Amino acid sequence: LLGMCEEYVAKSNAGDVEACVAMFDGEAVYGSSTVGGHVGVEAIGNMMRGFFTKCPNVHWEVAPGGYKMADEATVEFDFVRTGVPDADGKDTRQTGTEQVQYKRDGSSGEYRICRVSVTVHDTRSV
Repeated sequence: LLGMCEEYVAKSNAGDVEACVAMFDGEAVYGSSTVGGHVGVEAIGNMMRGFFTKCPNVHWEVAPGGYKMADEATVEFDFVRTGVPDADGKDTRQTGTEQVQYKRDGSSGEYRICRVSVTVHDTRSV
């Protein structure tokens, strides 16, 4: 699961929204202090498309070895995120924590993201 989470962040950094959305379970839940709460892969996909359109240069940096298992199905990591403009359009540097929970799909046996929780701890204009 650690590798799958690293792949999810890499796809996010590449701006590959559709590849990210494909990693979610149909009934997934996404909660973020930046974009609010979204339920279901369709709502999550719509949110992500809007976010990446507004923030085309967004980038998450995770320290080497920074992905940790919070429990048997959840990966947690601290991040530094850049490329998210503030209300005045200035770029920001945000620090935060993200948890990505997985569950095994009953029919395919593949793991899918079933819950994401993002908390931004600090935002500074750069």
